[in-house]
Amino acid sequence: MKVVILAAGLSRRLQTITNGLPKPLVVLGDRTILERTITACARLDLKDILVISGHQHLTLEQAAQSISARLGVHCTVQYNESFAVKNNCYSLLLALESVNRDNVLLINGDVVFDQRILGKMLAHHGTALAIDSSVRLDQESMKVASDGYRLLGLSKNIDIAVSYAEYIGIAVISSSDVRELRDSLTEVINDDPNQYYEAAFHRLCTNKVIGLVDVAGLAWEEIDTEIDFSRAVARITSGEFKI
Repeated sequence: MKVVILAAGLSRRLQTITNGLPKPLVVLGDRTILERTITACARLDLKDILVISGHQHLTLEQAAQSISARLGVHCTVQYNESFAVKNNCYSLLLALESVNRDNVLLINGDVVFDQRILGKMLAHHGTALAIDSSVRLDQESMKVASDGYRLLGLSKNIDIAVSYAEYIGIAVISSSDVRELRDSLTEVINDDPNQYYEAAFHRLCTNKVIGLVDVAGLAWEEIDTEIDFSRAVARITSGEFKI
């Protein structure tokens, strides 16, 4: 199993907190998001990690190498030179170009999560998205359409009234689906390089079964705003995150 962490983007909404650093290097409690993510992987014996960087590449690379050396995992940091003009769809494509026969655990670099979520994902056979059916959805939520079993659609533009859950930014990709996902990512980028990689899953689910792993009841936060940051710090302080 190869772990892919997408950490390329530049956050303009968190400037007062990041001070220009990549979001994965935001400190939550006593550790950065990146350290929390790599620690969770190491505890589950996931020791082959690829980080796709962009903004402040050298700073992120140094941090990743320091963390991985301390935890005894192998971590490669690959620079996405197009991070400022292409969205994370291109970052994921770059990551998958180096994947041949491995299953992939995909983690967005700005998500802090309970380690047990990864355990649930690893127990699933086949490609699947981690979703939370318990959250209150809004227009910015990455919404999931489903029949209760598989993915039928994935987009922020899905009507809240017919949405099943929110995608939390963690997925497993079966080695048997990597090539088709690469093709789907390429199609999306050719249409619009500013698309999120979720658009590729949205296309792929029309001819492939993509499963869903509901993590309702387990803590997670996508750190996109100062409100997200404050909420995550409070939840860490209260002990909601098991890591």
